[in-house]
Amino acid sequence: MRLAVPLSAPGEGRLLFAAGAAEFYCGLQTDEWQAGFGNHDSISRRQGRANLSTYDELHKLLLETASLGAPLFLTLNGSYTQEQLPLVLETAEIYQEMGGAGVMITDIALLILLQKRHSKLKRALSLLAAVSSCSALEFYLDLGIERVVFPRFMSPAQMGLIMKRYPHIEAEAIVWLDKCRFIDGYCRFLHPVGYRDCTGLKNEPPQGCLYVYDTQYGLPACFELLGEPPPLPACAACHLEALEQAGVKIFKLGGRGREMEIRLSGVRFLTAAKGKTNGTEIRELYRQSFGAPCNAEICYYG
Repeated sequence: MRLAVPLSAPGEGRLLFAAGAAEFYCGLQTDEWQAGFGNHDSISRRQGRANLSTYDELHKLLLETASLGAPLFLTLNGSYTQEQLPLVLETAEIYQEMGGAGVMITDIALLILLQKRHSKLKRALSLLAAVSSCSALEFYLDLGIERVVFPRFMSPAQMGLIMKRYPHIEAEAIVWLDKCRFIDGYCRFLHPVGYRDCTGLKNEPPQGCLYVYDTQYGLPACFELLGEPPPLPACAACHLEALEQAGVKIFKLGGRGREMEIRLSGVRFLTAAKGKTNGTEIRELYRQSFGAPCNAEICYYG
């Protein structure tokens, strides 16, 4: 059972590793990407401080995590246009040359390109692919997937049915923060952001050009529809044992771009909860850790 934790800057890995993290993931949005495609979330489904901004930062982070013996995955989990793919592929190859462990992917074209180039990067399927059946997983296995993040709408029992058939696949489940009340993999239907389908957009798109993102990036539509997420962190602490029995070995913390203290608190809490099997005891630990009792709204599988 390993905790996978997001990083936003060099220097964070040591603190999180000391608290109980076993592996890490991060995003990268360079000036070159922003100049060509804007500063929204098209490269890795997160904006701003959720991403590193230079290859130098990425290299420093890789050296740091390597010294800890902890793998670092790079999130390249957007859905890309033909115009964007060359730069995404270049990013993956530079990261591989630096010694990167693997990438989180959704885009089928990117998977095919990495396979054709015999990439040594471990390819992990992002939860945005919403793989929830054996047939869907088989499709991606043919494209070189070795690891999968199960979507948040699945129960441990449902994950277990798939893992029983494919025990050689590494499985992840989100266990901290980012509990979405909508369906994983369908964010583009709800978030008012996306990617540029043609160059030169300023106000209105030219005739024949699809305008598919909000250049101003307002509040995500899911928040507009349902309000801001609950102030207390969502978690799956009471279900860690069930997830492990289902074959899930990597427990993923959300919060890429969140303050360091929020991520640290999650690692410390889940590390403390790992050895407990009594739900009442775990819920009391939650109350002591965060100053309020947990509830169904923030429970992943309750």
